[in-house]
Amino acid sequence: ARRLGTYYYDGAGVKKDYSMAIKWYEMAALLGDQWSKNRLGEMYRDGKGTTPNIKKAIRWLIES
Repeated sequence: ARRLGTYYYDGAGVKKDYSMAIKWYEMAALLGDQWSKNRLGEMYRDGKGTTPNIKKAIRWLIES
């Protein structure tokens, strides 16, 4: 799931689509992948592909 998120995040082999990247990163994060949790937190903190959302950033960066 993390690899699919990375493909969509980077646009490697598929069209760059941050909403799909978030979908796959969230799936990986819920399965316990710490790297995906960090990436999600950064995306929500910086507003990369989404509007900045501090609550979601904290959820993924600190609470997980």
